[in-house]
Amino acid sequence: MTLEQRIADLAQAMGEDVKTLTAAIAAAGGAPRTWASGLSINQGELVLSPTDWELYRRVAPTGSGAVDPADDTGAYRAVSFDRVTSIATPNVLSNGVATSADFANGATKVLPGVRAVGTRTKILALAGRGSLTYLGWQKANSGGGRFELIVDGLAVFDASIQTVANDTTVLVGAPGLGVIAGPAYRPAYYAIQRPGVEFRRSIDVWFTPAVASTNAQSTLGYITRLTG
Repeated sequence: MTLEQRIADLAQAMGEDVKTLTAAIAAAGGAPRTWASGLSINQGELVLSPTDWELYRRVAPTGSGAVDPADDTGAYRAVSFDRVTSIATPNVLSNGVATSADFANGATKVLPGVRAVGTRTKILALAGRGSLTYLGWQKANSGGGRFELIVDGLAVFDASIQTVANDTTVLVGAPGLGVIAGPAYRPAYYAIQRPGVEFRRSIDVWFTPAVASTNAQSTLGYITRLTG
């Protein structure tokens, strides 16, 4: 891929025309270099990552290193996309019932089945480029566990969640109220998309039950928008 092609791709992704983005790069000191291990990078300099071909700015003092900017969140900040490094507080709410049919409708659902206490299980693995616009989890019985969301190799959420059977946890996006026969209200019946978590390589989700195994109704719901 040539530099001109990459600039065109970045311009399209950022909603800018090529001339505008090229001018911005030139104003910042000319065409960016491609990062390489051991290459000295000036503080404030823009570089292209050879791992994901995104633009990053060095915020650490001038120097070199062995960690690609795509993985070095301490020394570099993403410029060409919005890199989320942490999700502080998910939305935890009671759905009134713990069944897969009443949770995250509109999303793709993954039912991992029974997983024993202490067993760390990967329940979602996605590869490619895009945006995660909804992510919700329902264990469907009492006793929580460790939930991990790994984006491009970086743990953006890693915490113990959900100890009540009817609780759901929405980490990305929002829950949507549904009314079913009865009438009965299900606060997390629908999956609502929001500007989400961008990824350039992969999304992985792990769950480890803490005091009780998962069951047949344990459900992960997700929605992604793939861009390449």
